[in-house]
Amino acid sequence: MQLSPRAALYETVELEEALARLDAGEYDEARVVAGKLFAHSGEQPEAVTGALYVFGAALVHDAMETDVPEQRRRLYLMAIRYLEEAHARGFPESRRESGLDLLARSLFEAGYYAKSLPVLSAPDGPDTPLLTLGEGATPLVPVPALGAAIGARNLWLKVEGANPTGSFKDRGMVVAVAKALESGARAIVCASTGNTSASAAAYAAAAGIEAIVLIPAGKIAAGKLLQAFAAGAKVIAIDGNFDAALEIVRDLGAAGGGVEIVNSINPHRIAGQATAAHEIAKLPLSQGKGKG
Repeated sequence: MQLSPRAALYETVELEEALARLDAGEYDEARVVAGKLFAHSGEQPEAVTGALYVFGAALVHDAMETDVPEQRRRLYLMAIRYLEEAHARGFPESRRESGLDLLARSLFEAGYYAKSLPVLSAPDGPDTPLLTLGEGATPLVPVPALGAAIGARNLWLKVEGANPTGSFKDRGMVVAVAKALESGARAIVCASTGNTSASAAAYAAAAGIEAIVLIPAGKIAAGKLLQAFAAGAKVIAIDGNFDAALEIVRDLGAAGGGVEIVNSINPHRIAGQATAAHEIAKLPLSQGKGKG
């Protein structure tokens, strides 16, 4: 049997089969085959790296399948440990990214950030609805030229443009909109000149509620305005600047009627946006740790 370039990297047929079964959704079979890779741990330590990836990805699948929140959280934490070790050992970049994609899909649902986010589940109170568009787990990339220019050795940047609507604000918006649903809100409202409008509109559409966006006439990024319209937001242009728009938003929120403000004056937005820092500290991004 001729090995593919991927398997030839580790010179083991078992890795080729384990990855193929993983790609086919045959998670239990992939685990069995990956277990054989540990037999190569002496003469082929790279084979163990592949096995770590397979076990981690399979655990992500297990976590997504369970309906028990605490079990889901435990499985995700186990998966992160396996994937982090595989990434630290230099598993191929294409597979590393697919592993992060698997994690990104349901980190919010899994309650991985439960200690830092205002997410509730019984018996603590009313459940916070599960909502995600795949935000978070954004890439951490090296920027050696910029680092050399400013005298920072081994500088890395986190690419928040990889979030669903193209900005870090998706991290906070998913929490703010989920909490709005929890409180029984029928609509969300925000003032915006760009990113907030696109993010609010996208998450409101996903949640099945109305998004109302107030913009200063002629003072909003066209691309972001188009995103808001595409997601079905009700866009209202006013005469005045951003501060004037935000003042109207504050009045709408104070009036009640089931309309929740989702600008950054909403503390749930801030809690969600802080997950970028949590990822740098905790998620499988080991290539950037301890080298600065």
